[in-house]
Amino acid sequence: MENTKNICLIDGSGFIFRAYYALPSLTNEKGEPVGAVLGFCNILLKLLTENKKGKIIVVFDTARKTFRNDIYPQYKANRGGPPEDLVPQFKIIREAVDAFDITRLEIEGYEADDLIATYAEIFSKKNWNVEIISSDKDLMQLVKDNVYMIDPIKNKNIGRTEVFDKFGVYPNKVIDVQSLAGDGIDNVPGAPGIGIKTAAILINEFDNLENLLENYQKIKQSKRREIIGANIENIRTSKKLVTLKKDIITTIDISNISDKRINQKTLIPFLEKHNFNNLKSRLSGMEERKKEYLASSTKTKYSLIKSEKDLDNFAIQCLEKGFLAIDTETDSLNAQTAKIIGISLSCNEGEAFYIPIGHKNEENNNLEKNLVIKKLNPILLNKSILKIGQNIKYDFQILNNNGFAKMDPMEDTMLMSYTLYAGLHNHNLDLLSEKYLSIQKKKYKNLVGTGKKEIPFSNVNIEEAKFYACEDADCTLRLWILFRRKLIEKKLLSVYQNIEKPLIKVVADMEKNGILVDKDELLVLEKDFEKQLELLQVKIFSFTTKSFNINSTKQLGNILFDDLKLPGAKKNKSGTYSTDSEVLEGLALEGYEIAKLIIEWREISKLKNTYTSSLISNINPLTRRIHTTYQMSGAQTGRISSSDP
Repeated sequence: MENTKNICLIDGSGFIFRAYYALPSLTNEKGEPVGAVLGFCNILLKLLTENKKGKIIVVFDTARKTFRNDIYPQYKANRGGPPEDLVPQFKIIREAVDAFDITRLEIEGYEADDLIATYAEIFSKKNWNVEIISSDKDLMQLVKDNVYMIDPIKNKNIGRTEVFDKFGVYPNKVIDVQSLAGDGIDNVPGAPGIGIKTAAILINEFDNLENLLENYQKIKQSKRREIIGANIENIRTSKKLVTLKKDIITTIDISNISDKRINQKTLIPFLEKHNFNNLKSRLSGMEERKKEYLASSTKTKYSLIKSEKDLDNFAIQCLEKGFLAIDTETDSLNAQTAKIIGISLSCNEGEAFYIPIGHKNEENNNLEKNLVIKKLNPILLNKSILKIGQNIKYDFQILNNNGFAKMDPMEDTMLMSYTLYAGLHNHNLDLLSEKYLSIQKKKYKNLVGTGKKEIPFSNVNIEEAKFYACEDADCTLRLWILFRRKLIEKKLLSVYQNIEKPLIKVVADMEKNGILVDKDELLVLEKDFEKQLELLQVKIFSFTTKSFNINSTKQLGNILFDDLKLPGAKKNKSGTYSTDSEVLEGLALEGYEIAKLIIEWREISKLKNTYTSSLISNINPLTRRIHTTYQMSGAQTGRISSSDP
């Protein structure tokens, strides 16, 4: 089943301390400290309400002493005890996990990290996706294709790239770097004076720790050479300390592992017991919204506007209400060139209308675009009627570029969400509808298909198109009502109104004006890149007896490891040799010239394909400019990012 293909392993012990320091000291009615408990519960609730399914386990440490103390008695010896008011919260936090009805795991003599490593290994081999909920650097050695880390507090995913940024090596060599650098907090000795950066340089130079220790005399820097030589035993001990155990004997019954869901029957009494009233209200609010939707979903009224009279009737509704949600359906995501297929409108929750304009084989249902323009323009221009959209910048441009007036005033639920929850999640309509309205919207790809079977929206059955489009407008209206209240409650309304909202028209104009580029200069650069690639290709082929497609991982792997017999061959799950940057950089460091040339060829190829070719192909032939799309809610820092290109 789909919900058994993902497992979430939570570093419970790590989050106890993060929760403790994140919130001020709090007590319940009995005077018991519960600040860390509340913080921990917030983390769990966030994880359980995310749009993901699967299994979930919270893993804890037991006593301070583990098998590592038998290897090195001073391990973690310099750590002080936990804060006095945190000690009684350990037990309550375990009770909280039980109240959430989540599987709890701890084994005497092992750290939580070892249990996480063991379970990650077991489920990874079963081809499950493994999410490790932690920011602990010690767990980064576990990261691979189907094992990744998430820090829910910083809303950060940690994969191979992030591990490299942290350690200067990829996950398979993190243990080697940690063994050299040691850890002052955990009292792992390592090699004094060798930090993470230097350790990474040495490991990359000698490929692995064992090779370094056997050949440390070849280290060019005398000081580093002396340090390594004097601390070989400490380094070997450190490797034993930092290497997580992946083979703890444990019996796993997958059916007994909890699913990602909330058990209200056990959780509500726990929240009441400790006076977590805000958390209870949040939980109740989520359930109420779900009930409201389930109750109203059977009463939704989604209709086609088929005549001029229907348009007039809707206009009267808008004037009475003073607002409407609007959403456009098009034949492209490019706002500058897209043709409009239909428009959905909503003034009341649960009620929406769809105006078909460009549907094929639906001549009896389509309305003439000029008629729609004539009837909607007074509404779009009427300053007493607020126009609400999800990423309304796009709809603003689509309407204007298809002959409609520039609507004003406007509200954007995407930017409202961004103001409220930047950094917590993305802000697309599907996610917002599920997270805040408990509505699972009809997916666009389920409507039009994917790949070779994908059809244009204009070919979608008119009834299905109506429901999809009306649901968009309906959800947008519901989110606006909710987010407007939230902005006032959180005192963020002025931020949204004075900073985010005024930029909608500004950024829309920037996209329409575009960026003037020198096509001739780009063509010169592209020719130069092509010449460099041709020369590099000749040099690469000089090492072989035959030509091959350098872009083909399979062909390149066969050349390097079957024909040329280069060392370090390793195969992917598909059975082909890995030729990623880590493999090639390793070969280049060992002096293999062909690897250096391939790295250079890839760099030049990326410059050509990503920049010159892409920019040239994106120049609008009419304006001679590039009309990119600026993402106003794409970056946590508040900056505007760009896409296409």
